[in-house]
Amino acid sequence: MSGAPSQRRLPIEESLPKILAEIQASPLTIVHAPTGAGKTTALPAAMLDDRRDEGMIWTLEPRRIAARAAARFVARRRGGAPGDEVGWHVRFEPRFHSETRLLYLTDGVAVRRLAEDPFLEGVRAVVFDELHERSLNTDLALAMVRRIQSEVRPDLRVVLMSATLDTAELAARFGEAPILSVPSRSFPVTIHYLPRPNTSSPVDRSLFGIRRALEQCKGDVLAFLPGVGEIHGAREGLADLSGVDVLPLYGALSAEEQDRALVPGPRRRVVLATNVAETSLTLEGIEAVVDTGLARVLRHDPGTGLDRLRLEPISQASADQRAGRAGRTAPGVAWRLWTEREHRARPAFDAPAIVRSDLSGLVLQLRAWGEPDPSALPWIEAPPAEAIEAGDRALRSLGLLDAHGLTPLGRRASTLPLHPRLAVLLLLGADAGYPESAALASAILSTRDPFRRHDPTQDSPPPNTTCDLLDRMDAVRSGRDPRLRRGASREIRRIADTLRRLVGTGGSPSDDEGVAIRRALATAWADRLAMRRGPSSSRALMRSGRGVQLTEGSGVREAALFACVVIDDGPRREGTVRLASAIEEDWLSPTTTRALRFNTDLLQVVAREERRLGAIVLHERPLPTPAASEALGLLLDAVRQDPRLLPVDSPEVSALRARIALLHELCPELGLPPPDTRWLEEQVPILLSGRTHLRDLDGASLARELLHLLPWAQRDALEQHAPERLPIPSGREARLRWELGSRPVLAVRMQELFGLEQTPTVAKGRSRVVLHLLAPNGRPAQITDDLGSFWTNTWAEVRKDLRARYPKHAWPEDPLSAAPLRGVKRRRR
Repeated sequence: MSGAPSQRRLPIEESLPKILAEIQASPLTIVHAPTGAGKTTALPAAMLDDRRDEGMIWTLEPRRIAARAAARFVARRRGGAPGDEVGWHVRFEPRFHSETRLLYLTDGVAVRRLAEDPFLEGVRAVVFDELHERSLNTDLALAMVRRIQSEVRPDLRVVLMSATLDTAELAARFGEAPILSVPSRSFPVTIHYLPRPNTSSPVDRSLFGIRRALEQCKGDVLAFLPGVGEIHGAREGLADLSGVDVLPLYGALSAEEQDRALVPGPRRRVVLATNVAETSLTLEGIEAVVDTGLARVLRHDPGTGLDRLRLEPISQASADQRAGRAGRTAPGVAWRLWTEREHRARPAFDAPAIVRSDLSGLVLQLRAWGEPDPSALPWIEAPPAEAIEAGDRALRSLGLLDAHGLTPLGRRASTLPLHPRLAVLLLLGADAGYPESAALASAILSTRDPFRRHDPTQDSPPPNTTCDLLDRMDAVRSGRDPRLRRGASREIRRIADTLRRLVGTGGSPSDDEGVAIRRALATAWADRLAMRRGPSSSRALMRSGRGVQLTEGSGVREAALFACVVIDDGPRREGTVRLASAIEEDWLSPTTTRALRFNTDLLQVVAREERRLGAIVLHERPLPTPAASEALGLLLDAVRQDPRLLPVDSPEVSALRARIALLHELCPELGLPPPDTRWLEEQVPILLSGRTHLRDLDGASLARELLHLLPWAQRDALEQHAPERLPIPSGREARLRWELGSRPVLAVRMQELFGLEQTPTVAKGRSRVVLHLLAPNGRPAQITDDLGSFWTNTWAEVRKDLRARYPKHAWPEDPLSAAPLRGVKRRRR
């Protein structure tokens, strides 16, 4: 919307009579109009002129910049001043009065006003613009409005609008609602794709596209980048352009800075924008769009309770919305900085925020509205049950919710235009006697970070401090800190002044300012408390069990306990803490428990008394050794996690299993079990019963215990038919070598078997042993399972060879008639 909007005819105007008639006839109407059709401005204005109904018209926009711009455009086109007949209400900025009849408001403001006025008295229609964006507050506001419409306000009219609606989904969800399509825009947009991206950097790609657009087009250029950092990088890369104004456009800019990007000037413009320019805005003079195809999307991780901005490719629908910015007032061109093949692989629509966001604010608003069961609302898409449960838990941890519903603090928090966490910070800081300080702290955290990020290669470490936020508050107050982005102080102060007015005078100070703010942070960030892993370590453990690391830009370098006020995702699932606040232990309410754990160094279950906050152990002291009945579960868990704690692969256990396996296979009548892994697993609980440690369970003792777990008859069968040792002619019992999958091996010197005609057997004679007939050096001279054949056919040749090498040993010609010997035969003197 420009400062002097033209009176050109908009494509939607021809369809307005039909749309207005449908709105009168149907409680809910869906309008599908392409970008540039004029739905954001022309349809609400036409509804305003339709005098068949009195009352205010709300038009909900997903972004503040769009609400302000649309209200200004309509007001000036109607010859009025913004804020009179047509006004806006965005967070911290109301611009309307009691005579305003068309109000553009952001969806977050609409949700809070719905909570304050559950009957929408004086409102005759609610228009949801750009519904396809499906912000969290848009979904919530629509569910609340439809509940009001169905139960108390059947006269209320609801209009859903978008250029890229998934009409099939909406038709399925809103069965009887008419869907009206408006003819396409008057001006075509030519789409170009990169044949092959030459760099992965969004900034470098955008510079390539912008320079090409400036060369091939005469009008202004709008470039979409994923974030503010990339916008600043692109702006630096275009510093050499002459005769061109390079202007940023993103949500955290002041209204004046945003207006400079929206209004054409005397020179050619390059507007560098985030996705705030994707919908609802007409930038006069834009002929070319350059699209990196990326956006930073806020996603919630229920496992950690943290929100993360992730760089992701946009959907096809978003790409169409962006391209449409070039065709508003003249034919345009859009350069998509990805390949056409990549485009076809992108999702058709973006995932709605309700399935990927932190729902604690949504749950707070529903509780304040008196709706205990979110699933009962008429959602477009119901929020995930686990996300609702996580929201409930978050509110409980903040002291906003208890078993009876919202607490008094929760009631007060629900009226504030802040995330529940920031609302707690503001209210507790004000109650402690520092409303101005609490408002300033909340304002800093509620906006995009106004401070330049610490660069360890160029910046010296910040001074040691107890709270990074307090340092930033001092910087904003002075306005002279070199880390502070230009113009940031003014916007923060404006927000802080509004918040200060919302909380009143506050209580009487009981602590100094720093302590009061840090105590409020300790409560508001109670779920994100962390304990340093060591006195000089930058790494810490959060109460959730997640690891974090403080950046070099944080001055909180000594506190053992701190709140992770601003935390980013990091490598290997370890979060990066950019802002921290020291916490005193006596502010906390830890639990004292008797804890049992398996000590991997002692191989023992030990008992400790622990004072802890979740995964953080503040203090502990040893207790007497627990009873074996208490230790069993922990021993089992330890063995499951590390099977090596039980030496089941030891030679002794393997030999026992081999003996059992042979009799199980060859002598099934003996009833021996199959000694597989399942059998071993079944024995483990019995083996560990009565124990508190595993120190004495070596291979031999484990084999003995496993043997004793067999019934007596099976143990006797093993001893008889699969023994560990066999008697041999020399008079001793020789050990058999048992291995799974093989017959037993008997390794003896051949002199000890003189006189033995047949190979020994096991398993009731159903399996011969394998004989390793050893030479005097202890190495096998022959391997056989047929001893008789060896004596008859091979002995003479073996005797000839070994007799020459070992003359002191006995080498009779007839081994069957010779006496067995255990060692060397002594000569007579």
